[in-house]
Amino acid sequence: MQKYGQEITPDYLNKLERGSAPLSRASLEVREALRAVLGYNPERWQELTGLYSPSAVPVVSHDPAEQGLQTAPGAPPIAPVVAFRDTPVIIPKELQQVIDEHGDRYPELRDPIVQKIIAAPRNFGGPDNGPQTVEDWYEYFLLTRRYLR
Repeated sequence: MQKYGQEITPDYLNKLERGSAPLSRASLEVREALRAVLGYNPERWQELTGLYSPSAVPVVSHDPAEQGLQTAPGAPPIAPVVAFRDTPVIIPKELQQVIDEHGDRYPELRDPIVQKIIAAPRNFGGPDNGPQTVEDWYEYFLLTRRYLR
């Protein structure tokens, strides 16, 4: 996609949308092209993303409701950019037993990224979600193993 003088591949645009490529790391030229395509004025862009835009100017008003940055009338809302946050991995004791017993046969069980993926149902859904017993964790790992490669 080429617009406003910037070449942005569909893959890169998809990564920006998903957040796997932080918008804050995109060049100023790419960010300005995206801002223009989305129809945001520089002030609204800075307000929504927290990122510098060359001509963003604060609005000075005596009315507190009008303080801040100007908004583009009729502009579509976009989600604010949120900084990446690494979530600690909490390995349930039953899963740890599977890792200890089967880690030699399945070395990927010792990989912290794989552990984070496997433990996700419990870490994000609470203690009642996901596998509960050692056997359940082992079966869950075997079922998901082919997707982890």
